Amino acid sequence: MRINVDREMRQRRGSNAQRIIAVCAVVLGMSAAAAAVYNVPADRRIAWNAGLDSQGGIPFYPVDKNAVSDYGADASGAADATVAIQSCVNGVAKPGACYLPSGTYLVNGTISMPAQVVLRGSSPSNTVLNLSASAGIEFVGGSKSDMSVPILISSGYTKESTALTMTSVGGLAVNDWISVYEDNPSGLVDASKCGWCGDDSNTGQHVIQQFARITAISGNVLSIDRPMYYTYDAGLRPSIRKVKFGVFMAGLEDLKLNRTQSPNTNIIRSSFARHCWLKNIETVRGGNNTGEQHVSLWFSHGWEIRDSYFHDGYGYGSGQNYGIHIMFWNSDHKIENNILYSVRHGVNLEGGGSGSAILYNYFDSHYESEDQTYLDADLNPNHGPHPMMVLLEGNSSAKLVWDETMGSSSHQTAFRNHVRVQRIEPAVSWGQWGIDVQATNRYMNIVGNVVGMPSWITGTVIANGVCTPSEPTALRFGCDGQPGSYTDAQARSTAILHGNYDYITAGVATWDGGADHVLPPSLYYASKPAFFGSCAWPPFGPDVSGIVGTLPAKDRYEGGARCTATTRAPAPATNVRVIR
Repeated sequence: MRINVDREMRQRRGSNAQRIIAVCAVVLGMSAAAAAVYNVPADRRIAWNAGLDSQGGIPFYPVDKNAVSDYGADASGAADATVAIQSCVNGVAKPGACYLPSGTYLVNGTISMPAQVVLRGSSPSNTVLNLSASAGIEFVGGSKSDMSVPILISSGYTKESTALTMTSVGGLAVNDWISVYEDNPSGLVDASKCGWCGDDSNTGQHVIQQFARITAISGNVLSIDRPMYYTYDAGLRPSIRKVKFGVFMAGLEDLKLNRTQSPNTNIIRSSFARHCWLKNIETVRGGNNTGEQHVSLWFSHGWEIRDSYFHDGYGYGSGQNYGIHIMFWNSDHKIENNILYSVRHGVNLEGGGSGSAILYNYFDSHYESEDQTYLDADLNPNHGPHPMMVLLEGNSSAKLVWDETMGSSSHQTAFRNHVRVQRIEPAVSWGQWGIDVQATNRYMNIVGNVVGMPSWITGTVIANGVCTPSEPTALRFGCDGQPGSYTDAQARSTAILHGNYDYITAGVATWDGGADHVLPPSLYYASKPAFFGSCAWPPFGPDVSGIVGTLPAKDRYEGGARCTATTRAPAPATNVRVIR
């Protein structure tokens, strides 16, 4: 199916004001019987509770040690401060903070963060860590070898269950953390091209997974703190493994990490760490080799990354310079109110991330070095199997792609995002399809989004069966690459398109979800979050005055002159690449 609309058809719809009134009438002016608030079907969503929300939010740790006065860290940038900073974070009485006063600090090695410690600066503008090629900050709390042998689950592995009946509870105790997983379901999961995904078993197995904490043990029954996200299959060996998260409740706050040399490592890496955070930080220049990212989360749970700025890189090739990269077993991260600018992909889920929430971020100017004229995905919630039950809400993105590069994903929800199909730089000549659900990606809920820009006068609304539709295109389905070939009709047939506004028709083309056309403000929040300040909330949707409002992260990037509660504007992005 291919739906095209030309300029003449669009003009017949009348003025912008008339179109907005018509959409509001459709959404709000219904009979009481038909105007119930829409919700995604229960088997396709969860009650999202990501990041530090389950811990009562990000705590504030008082300063216990000062890296300069207590450990002699050089704040002039002339001498290596790695040992002094490491001594400071190691010496903090927990929970507490090591403080880096305003200054520039040379870091030539790895700083390892312990549990319940924050490394805090005065602000990203005033506390700068200049990182050499091998320098970075790590939250490493264990390894794969620390995981227990698998224990089979006898029953209780159904969606929403919090009680698992085990074949054995030997070696388990209350407050232990476990991974709950099963073998890959045929027909839903494709992991044939990603042997490292899931548990990194070299077979691509066990990519459907979530972490949970044991809250009680009664006989052979484990009570867990999170309900099951998905019903497992008895024939696929539902199992658990005990997991060690040796680093927990630790964070970085109010500082800049500035890469000064072409690197051989990530700027920030987590492995077997839980409930850690990045808050009001800035990272500058990811790497030019595979695996050199701004932030990389491996085998981690419940991170919160917020109010921060990740930008620029030494390279833009395959596997390089991702903003936030989530790989292997991961669950329940919260990525909110960040600016991601001029990296290869802004947020990228590669082999994990179930239950995560990606909320109210601003993405722009991301590209691939292989072809700079192609509009690349900046919001990439599947780059390897099998992230599921992920919420993408309120983001401003150039392009949202569930790709099939290394396999499948399912049961994700895109709600009230603005997918612009436009970026500041480099100039774009092709690939202008806004939301791209590629082959092997199933059961996607695409609800209340705004796709395109008011300047659109022609194009394709829905491309299903055609991989090179007339551009721009609002939604594309079932192709196996860029542009690729059409290989999967289920990408569209299993998707729900409900209440998405496109600027080609200047209206809503589909209401797959039925008669309930009133959209809730949020699927995550019960009320307006504080960081929105005086900005109108929700910022995007067919029922929003003007269709597109002000996103606080974009406002902050542009100087914070309008309505954001966070007044610090980031420094302008540094263009370190050559655009040809």
